[in-house]
Order: sequence, then C-alpha cells, then structure tokens
Amino acid sequence: MVALTIKNYAGGGIGKHLEALARLRIRVFRDYPCLYDGTLSYEKKYLKMYQASPRSFIALCFDGNKIVGATTCLPLMDAEEDFRRPFIENKYDPKSVFTLASPSSSRNTGARASGDSSCSDASNGR
Repeated sequence: MVALTIKNYAGGGIGKHLEALARLRIRVFRDYPCLYDGTLSYEKKYLKMYQASPRSFIALCFDGNKIVGATTCLPLMDAEEDFRRPFIENKYDPKSVFTLASPSSSRNTGARASGDSSCSDASNGR
C-alpha cells in the first residue's frame, strides 16, 4: 500500500505548490475523457484565482514530496467573469455555486478522494 499524505491549503497558502499543481492538472486532464492540451502558463494563471481567493480550498495528496493528486474548490463568485458566465446564463446563482475538480495521477493505485476525478468542474448539484 502506498503511504500518502494529504495537506489542506486555503487561498495564498498554495503559492509554493502552484507550478507542481499546474503540471499535475495538465498531465491528468490530457488523458481520456478530457483530452485537454493545456499549457503551464495558462494553468498557472488559472490557479491564481484560487491563490487570490481567501475562500478557496485546495487539498494536495503527496507521495513523499511529489504531488500525485489534488482537490481544488473555489466559490464561483471568486472566479473570472468568463468562468461565471455559463452558470449565470443557465440560471445558476453564482453565490450558491462552489466549483470542484479533483485531478489525480494516483488512478488505479487504490488511493481515492471522496468524489471522482473529473475534467469538468461541478456545480451545486442542481
């Protein structure tokens, strides 16, 4: 069994792990079904929303010093306008939505977060 450590962060606390988390997102979301071809510069810019929000939550899963999984959560109100727009257009109140993504490179190792890894952020279940 793999010995994993999970550490929780809020807002700016993610700073020193920003690049490693960006690389994990690119690697995990590149696989099926997402087929995402992200860039490090875009991911780092995207993750700065989480870093800037005092209400964001990030749980990082470490295998030693290497990040092998993550859960990122952000209140929709703290996201960029382009990210909020589709929710608003579909009648979701941005104050009631908290986005969630769980990229993990520990697939098929027995390590699991509650919830499943997904290439799309989840809303409030509506």
